[in-house]
Amino acid sequence: RVQLSAFLKGAGFTLEESTQWWKQAMSQDPSFDMSKFDKEYLYGIRYTYGKVGNMKEKSASKCQFNITANFPTGNEVHGCPFRHMDKEHLQNLLGGWGVGRSDLYGIIGKASDHHYELACRDYFKAKHPGNDGEDMGNHPLQYYQESAKYHVAKDKASKPPAASQAAN
Repeated sequence: RVQLSAFLKGAGFTLEESTQWWKQAMSQDPSFDMSKFDKEYLYGIRYTYGKVGNMKEKSASKCQFNITANFPTGNEVHGCPFRHMDKEHLQNLLGGWGVGRSDLYGIIGKASDHHYELACRDYFKAKHPGNDGEDMGNHPLQYYQESAKYHVAKDKASKPPAASQAAN
């Protein structure tokens, strides 16, 4: 939650939007007691935005921090999947995310060789055809920003010009 809260903030979510997102995400788990949300989770969200605690806003972690973070244990899910997942689980995850076989083996190979950032860049290239991934940097927010730019440009290119729409 700590990494994701800071990421959402860095991606432009307001405190209110982030709170709403977390409520919606937590409500997906039927075992989660929503009556405990404000008491047990809201403080952490507000802390990320610098509204409580030491009153300093938190920023999203860089890739290097996520790569070197402790391995997730139990039901934890954090860190870098290219670093913290074994080959089989990473292959299943990436396949489920629509990565084709030709790209998949290259990504898995780089992750296995401990080139986690290069594996991530290859994943980016696989999911963003025609993009060389050079501008995605080494920060999850840069990845997000470059992905958003790619999809905005792709959507814009797929829509007919406004003048031809008006003529129809």
